[in-house]
Amino acid sequence: MEGDVLLSSIWPAILAAGGAVFGGVFALLKWFAGRILSDIETRLKRVDDVECRLDTLLSELPLHYQRREDAIREYTAINAKLDRLYEILVRKYDDTTD
Repeated sequence: MEGDVLLSSIWPAILAAGGAVFGGVFALLKWFAGRILSDIETRLKRVDDVECRLDTLLSELPLHYQRREDAIREYTAINAKLDRLYEILVRKYDDTTD
């Protein structure tokens, strides 16, 4: 009988201690999940910012960038004009020396 009385008076204390431990564990899990969600939100904001900046860069890039083919075409056109000028000057020089 003494064991029953002693055991019946200890059960509430054991249950209270177990509940406190489980409550602490769940509180820590809730805190940890909150931190993880906060970090995820921060990273998503940074990703959105980088995505916005990349879209801006892609939209402005054609204004500041000359394609290689365009540069070659422009260089070829300038050389053709210089060659024609050279030919005209050579013809004029030949006409004046004759």
